Formats: sequence, structure tokens, C-alpha cells
Amino acid sequence: MAKPNLSNIKERLWPRGGGREVWMIVDGARDRRIFGMLLDSYLTYSCLYHGDIAIRRHLRKLLSVRGPKGEILLFRYYDPRVLRAYLPTCRPEELETVFGPIDRFWLEDDTPETILEFRFDRGKLLRTEFPALENAEV
Repeated sequence: MAKPNLSNIKERLWPRGGGREVWMIVDGARDRRIFGMLLDSYLTYSCLYHGDIAIRRHLRKLLSVRGPKGEILLFRYYDPRVLRAYLPTCRPEELETVFGPIDRFWLEDDTPETILEFRFDRGKLLRTEFPALENAEV
């Protein structure tokens, strides 16, 4: 079994050796083991639906959208299948809203061996792929 390419991931997260704050959204509804892993980790965690701190406030604004009849719907943008399909369809002003204070989004591709990076730079959406696993080819 392949191991996570930790040096590659660290270099992308902290290209100058640290200082960048990294947030991760995990969807506990996709796998029941996620919550237990968070409880057992050394990481600071919180529920996106509770509290009122900085980046969570921005991310919570994205959770509901209006449907074609004006009804309020839950928007599961944090699901990689949704976000990777949604971002390329956005106009620049929509991307400004979605990204807000966020520098980049990372999410798994159709296969977990590939990580997708989406950035919004100078009015354009930039998409980059890189391997999540050692010896994986993209």
C-alpha cells in the first residue's frame, strides 16, 4: 500500500517552512470513522455549524443557497465531488464570494491518489493537480 507523500504535502502547505494557517473541512457524514479520528487526534477541531470564529463564519455563509423557487437549500460545497464540479462553473464575482479570505482549496480528485488545488488569482480560477501518494503518477 502506498504511503502519503508527506514531504510533498508539507512543501505545498508550508513552502517557506511554516507560518501558514491550514484549515480542513471533513465531512463526517461520508464516513462514520471521521469523528472518532478527530477525537483521537492532536488537532484542534470544531464543528462548522457552531461558534463564530474567523474562517468558520465565512465557510458557514456558503452552507445555504436559494433554489429555483426561492427555497433555502443546504449546499454541501465541502464534499469534494461537489466543489470540484462547482468551482469551474463560477463567474469571477462568485469565486470572490466563495474564496473570500481563503487562499486555496485542496480536495481529492475522482481518485484519492490525486489532490486538486484550486486558487483564485487576478479574477481567474487556477487548477493544479499533484500526487497525494508516494510513487503515484498524475
